[in-house]
Amino acid sequence: MTTHEYESPWQVMPAKIIKLALEHAEKKDDFDHQVAYLLLDIGVEAALKAYLVNQGHNVEKIFFPDLLKKVKEELSKTTSDLISQINDIGYFHGIRNKLYHQGDGVKPTEDNLKRYSALAKRVVEEVIEVNLETEEKKYVVNVEGRRHEVEDLADHIETKFKNFRESCAIVIEKAHPAYATREFAMKLNYILVHWMDIDDADPEDRIENRKHRLEKFNELTGTKQTSYNFVDYVSDDVNHFYVLIALQQISEKWQDDWGEYTELDDKRSELLRNWKFGMQSGRLTDEQIREEFEKITNWIAFQQKKIDEWIHSHLENVYRRLPSLSSFERKGSVF
Repeated sequence: MTTHEYESPWQVMPAKIIKLALEHAEKKDDFDHQVAYLLLDIGVEAALKAYLVNQGHNVEKIFFPDLLKKVKEELSKTTSDLISQINDIGYFHGIRNKLYHQGDGVKPTEDNLKRYSALAKRVVEEVIEVNLETEEKKYVVNVEGRRHEVEDLADHIETKFKNFRESCAIVIEKAHPAYATREFAMKLNYILVHWMDIDDADPEDRIENRKHRLEKFNELTGTKQTSYNFVDYVSDDVNHFYVLIALQQISEKWQDDWGEYTELDDKRSELLRNWKFGMQSGRLTDEQIREEFEKITNWIAFQQKKIDEWIHSHLENVYRRLPSLSSFERKGSVF
């Protein structure tokens, strides 16, 4: 197993031992299975001790039954389901003692080896937060009493962000239907591409192109924008323009909300990478990431609620029940 720079020293040894054990378990030889079982037990014990050390316990002279007892006490403070399998570790450890002390002629059953392998893998993934499949550290944050990998938090934000933008497009279809067409989106993008800035172009040509982009944008949208940066931003993605118009419909402080939106749009592509790097370097704590996650999702949820209220009040029967499948069938539909 490769040691990565983002792994802490206390994570490396248990993960390496259990990964080596799993490799031996895949072989067919009885001796390999004996070695695998012994290594699994050593790796699990090392992982549990590392877990307790990180919770502030002294495990220098702890006996195995006390080790399991303290781990159960710590896990009881979380929502981990692993607590229900701690007694199984004690059972498998008893088999290990027979292997170790009785030596030749004693081997683990195939079922026990398979079950202990699965449990050991889970211990590594949950208590020392290393994914053995990718050999990467799992970055986990506690949100609303449950532990979530930061990848899941980032995906949740992306899904909510996407849904919010789609809802804004519905507002545009009602409030400004001319903006909601594919033709409008194509023309908007054409402005950006046709009068594009070229890095090594003559400065005067670049200034002229910017003026053309601004003029054509105002001509297309019927607005009087003066910001070149704004025009370039919304021309690059028509959904930005839809969000702005929707915010103007639902918010008295739409300028502030627009600022929040552009800030979120700017950071979301790097959010996961920044979170991982921040946790790795110690620059960000779990609490800081949780606060940022909740701030983002609360803002999206608040705007989404206002958008939904606007849609409900402006689109007649938008939430009515669709006809049942049987009614389609009665009308001869192929569906």
